[in-house]
Amino acid sequence: RKQVLMRHPDKRRQAGEVVDENNDYFTCIQKANDTLSDETKRRSYDSVDNHFDDSIPDKNDAKSEEFYTLFAPVFQRNSRWSKKPFSPELGDDSTEFTTVDKFYSFWYNFDSWREFSYLDEEDKEKAENRDERRYLDKLNKAERTRRKAEESRRIRQLVELAHEYDPRIRRWEEENKRQKEQARQEKQNRIQQRKLEESARLEEERRKQQAAAEEAEAQKRRDAEETRRQREAQKG
Repeated sequence: RKQVLMRHPDKRRQAGEVVDENNDYFTCIQKANDTLSDETKRRSYDSVDNHFDDSIPDKNDAKSEEFYTLFAPVFQRNSRWSKKPFSPELGDDSTEFTTVDKFYSFWYNFDSWREFSYLDEEDKEKAENRDERRYLDKLNKAERTRRKAEESRRIRQLVELAHEYDPRIRRWEEENKRQKEQARQEKQNRIQQRKLEESARLEEERRKQQAAAEEAEAQKRRDAEETRRQREAQKG
């Protein structure tokens, strides 16, 4: 704004400068001021920062380089696009798992304010009529949507790659796998134990039934023997 006031053509004319209305740098200054002073235009302009590094690591990088040194600065610089004012940090090898889990939850649901209208290739203001303006606007919106989708994929690839190679996640997955295997084995042991107990119960029940049957048979023989003796006594 200060530059707009200082470089205004009227002020420069008063200072004796010759101003060419058709080719004057003030137009650029005014356009820059209009862009930077308008929140929507400023966000559009900031979204296409030519100095911003959009690159993300690949699998070869993740395999060969130290995880935290490789990924921490990438997440840090991309956090500038977050709609939320505070972005969680990657942390280090001693970071608690609940904090790590919140970190990935944040990035898997990353909400970016970055948009690409500043790169519109079609100037709808130059259209000759309303239909042409609508058509150019449609082309621009389609291109913005494509760029936005590419940006979302870029962030998603970053998060998924980091999650895949994060040593804390790997340790947790291994521990989780171990606990599940232990729980499975314990369950299998309980099932086997119940089978053994049931088998023992059935065997005990069979022995009792067999003993009862043998006792009944023996009692039957004793009764028969007693009946025979009583008959012989009566005959005598």
